Formats: sequence, C-alpha cells, structure tokens
Amino acid sequence: MSFKDEVARDIHAVFLNDKEFADRHTLRYSGKTYENIPVTLVKQQEREKNAGNTESLYSVDATAYISETDLEGAILEPRQYLEIDDGTALGKPFFVHYRILSVDNAMGMYVVELEALDE
Repeated sequence: MSFKDEVARDIHAVFLNDKEFADRHTLRYSGKTYENIPVTLVKQQEREKNAGNTESLYSVDATAYISETDLEGAILEPRQYLEIDDGTALGKPFFVHYRILSVDNAMGMYVVELEALDE
C-alpha cells in the first residue's frame, strides 16, 4: 500500500471520524446538496465587521475539513458560497451561509477557510 493510499484511508478513519473529530452535516454548494457527510468545522471567534450609528455586523470565521470524495468531485472555489447545516429551527434544518475565502486540497481533504456575516 502506497503512502497516498494510507493517507486516503486515514482521512475518514482518523481526521473525519465522526466519533472523534467530525460531525455529520448536510452541505449545499453550487446547486447540489450533500447529505450526512463528516465535516470537522472549527469556528473562530466572532468579530465586529463595522461600527457606527448603524447596527453592527459580525463576521464568524470558520475552517472546514471535508473529504474530496464526499463532495463527489465538486471543486470548491474562493468567493463562492457553501451552506452548512447548524441545527434545526421550527423542525427544519438551519443552514449557515458561508463565503469561501480560501481552499487547499491537502492530499484528498479540503481545508476551507470560511466567513459568515451575522447581525
């Protein structure tokens, strides 16, 4: 077994193991829905986006780790939007609408820097 084969096996067995690091999420990207896939989502601290006499917006930064194979060949691109479910509201999934800041494909696993705006 080659090193690349070992890394591919470890993506789900270790890094995206939903008993250790990952949680199961539904994602929506480029008009397609990907249900129940393991995603490790690390949210950073919120920061104020603007100040003044108007209501402030807050930026929520996050990093998502997603297997390339779980996205069935979709290529994530900066400046596009990725929606990730974040619980339920009124019995329906609630999605956070993230803008993709950057994407790195680390041997079959996407490392995606995200930003969402909140009031």
